[in-house]
Amino acid sequence: MPHVRTDNQEGAMKPILTGLFMTDTHVKGINPRGRLDDYPTTILRKIEWVVNTAIERRVDVVLHGGDWFDTFEVSDKVKASLIAVLRRLDHAGIPLLGVHGSHDVHGYAASTLPRTSLGVLRAAGVVSLLGYGDIVEVPPGVTIGGIPHIPGLDDPEHPDASYELPRRCQILLAHGTLVESPLPDGFSHTLLSDVQVNADLVLSGDYHPGYPVYQRSDGVTFYNPGSLARVKGTPNNRSRRPGVAYFELFTGNTAPRVDFLPVPADIARPGDEIFSEGTSAEPPPDTDIAQLVRALKEQTDTNTVRFDPLVMLENLPLDSLTDDPGLAAEAKALAAREIQAAMERR
Repeated sequence: MPHVRTDNQEGAMKPILTGLFMTDTHVKGINPRGRLDDYPTTILRKIEWVVNTAIERRVDVVLHGGDWFDTFEVSDKVKASLIAVLRRLDHAGIPLLGVHGSHDVHGYAASTLPRTSLGVLRAAGVVSLLGYGDIVEVPPGVTIGGIPHIPGLDDPEHPDASYELPRRCQILLAHGTLVESPLPDGFSHTLLSDVQVNADLVLSGDYHPGYPVYQRSDGVTFYNPGSLARVKGTPNNRSRRPGVAYFELFTGNTAPRVDFLPVPADIARPGDEIFSEGTSAEPPPDTDIAQLVRALKEQTDTNTVRFDPLVMLENLPLDSLTDDPGLAAEAKALAAREIQAAMERR
């Protein structure tokens, strides 16, 4: 069901800032398990639609809530195609601001951004990224702050974690599991009613189903339109319509206006048409490599050492085990595919 707010009591009041917000695009160059269509082409078409909509509506800014990519490193072809689409925003004079998500960096570490695909986008000048606590000002003086993925931010065992920045901002971009209702045991999250925040409008990512516009009694407005991507054939992904948020900011104590804009049906086809029958959230039986990836990840995470299986694979001296360099490269490619599949099922 689309999350829409149309109760804009401001009538014809002119906003001081308009924008689009997308999140969790999970761009990748391979098809997820169970997808019947061409996922890499579909997600690029969705982002292109967002860019076209931003230009047609002449918005002031486009924002992104993190997990731009499904893995921290995608092919040069995928990066080049995405850069070409996003560069049109720059040519139109529309800034693109965002935060990184857990999938965008090596081992959850923000320090690895320069050697990731998202780091390439930043270096190409098509996106500006906000680190934790960063606040930037966009015309006409609206402040936008960022909270990228931070391990443990939504963990109840870390009571010091907060979405409150060192100083107040008008819009906060956050990649964290902010939800309206409690999730099942074992899923770290922060309730919208409890989150500590010092912003007027909080636009969040990470939680793929999204949640309706939520306005607290203290005047803070929260919204997550849901992931623009549908990577897994979950019941939610089969039924929901992906889209973005259109928002308007006003002066004084007037609440922001937030509307859900669905992706056109010819781009985002119904879930039952893009997922094979029987595809669900349940992963297939683990391969030996998948079991190894999970075991190493759990062990290293508990010791606060972030495990990066693809980097480990790249550094394995497989060439020394065979005289056939082609065989070593083939073995690495096969292992990389298995590892990627295991990481997608995290």
